[in-house]
Amino acid sequence: MTMCSRGSCGGEYLMVRNGDWVSNVTRSLEGVSDDLKRGVIEMFGRMDSEMGNMLAADVKETARL
Repeated sequence: MTMCSRGSCGGEYLMVRNGDWVSNVTRSLEGVSDDLKRGVIEMFGRMDSEMGNMLAADVKETARL
C-alpha cells in the first residue's frame, strides 16, 4: 500500500511496497490533480510495474483532454 498525507501528493510518496517504479510513475503524473494521483497510486498496489506505467500514461493523457 502507498500512502500520502492529505493535500501533499506533489510527487513524494511513502512506499510501503512496489518500490521505485511507483515514484517513477508518480513523476510521470506531473500536473495531474492530487485526488486523481491518490486514486491511481492506490491502484498501483494491485498491479505489476508494467501495468502501473501504462495506467499512468493513460491517466495523464485523459487528464489533458
